[in-house]
Amino acid sequence: MIDTADSLVNMDELDSALQWLDSVKVVYPNEVESRRIALEKSREIKLELSRRDSLVSVERLNRLETFTDSLYQQFRLIPANDLPDESILRYKGYDPASKAPHLPFIDAYIANDGTLELIASASSTNQLNIAFIRISEQANDTYVLSDTLQYDGGLNYRYTDLGRHYERLTFAGKRGMPLGEFVALAPDSSRLSVAFLNGRGKAVVHFDLNKEAREAITNSYKYVAALEEMKEIYSRLNKHEKRLQNSLDLNSAEKIR
Repeated sequence: MIDTADSLVNMDELDSALQWLDSVKVVYPNEVESRRIALEKSREIKLELSRRDSLVSVERLNRLETFTDSLYQQFRLIPANDLPDESILRYKGYDPASKAPHLPFIDAYIANDGTLELIASASSTNQLNIAFIRISEQANDTYVLSDTLQYDGGLNYRYTDLGRHYERLTFAGKRGMPLGEFVALAPDSSRLSVAFLNGRGKAVVHFDLNKEAREAITNSYKYVAALEEMKEIYSRLNKHEKRLQNSLDLNSAEKIR
């Protein structure tokens, strides 16, 4: 089994070689020396795979950094002077609530912690009781549903102004990413229709996402998705550094013995 693993290593079939080496301890639990050799070879292969992954990761990280630096220029920082943690990034100043708050819209911005926030808003002379939303792509007959959210008086709230009822739901962090991804991946030529639904699943408001909204949601999503991927890459690189250090420590300990 160890010879087979060695042959696979020579063929650069490292994943298959690992499977053979990992099987040694299962098939031959009492063969201490063979298990030691298999473990040592397995450690070397994992270190090599980690090294290769780190090289690819660094290249990908460089591309993501260039992308986010370029995209960041399209955003505007909206500072909250009294509450710095509430500062946000808006794509080209996209702010539908300030332009026509009585019309239905999906707002998009990036929170201070780097997460995506999508806000669904609608108003009517009657209370709508919105619970979740559906975004549909007409050409391919596909759609995505949001989570169902309850009004909590915080992120999700209702209010009345001059006899008109306003309702807003905030899909923050992981709750907003599937919606953002759906909009971002939709063909530019497609029509995206939004429906606000009540708790019984009945659509109470319909409207189409205009070009400005689609652009803001798409680029906000892409920026956040890039930041998340960068965090994952940094995590993998840190693991590689620890794995490399552990290997050096083991080698040093073995030389001392």
